[in-house]
Amino acid sequence: MDARELQSEIAASSQLVIVDLREPELYRAGHVPGAENIPFEQFKDRMNELSPESSIVLVCHTGPMGEVSGTLLAERGYASVRNLRGGMAAWNGELAR
Repeated sequence: MDARELQSEIAASSQLVIVDLREPELYRAGHVPGAENIPFEQFKDRMNELSPESSIVLVCHTGPMGEVSGTLLAERGYASVRNLRGGMAAWNGELAR
């Protein structure tokens, strides 16, 4: 999904679970509103915190870590997993801190 699609879904109050895969200090500096932080280095150990029934959007720096993490989730039966194409580098919406 691209940044505009994510902004639309956030505005529509979609029941999204947004996961920011970046390091905690980058997350604290600014992240997509409503995102929770599960750093990429911890993702394999913590992905069970996410419900397989949730609609999940993964966000990283520029996209590749989201692709890898999305593949891990899909292999474990998570049905609705998307990646923010271009990651935070492509995000031009509001930032939460």
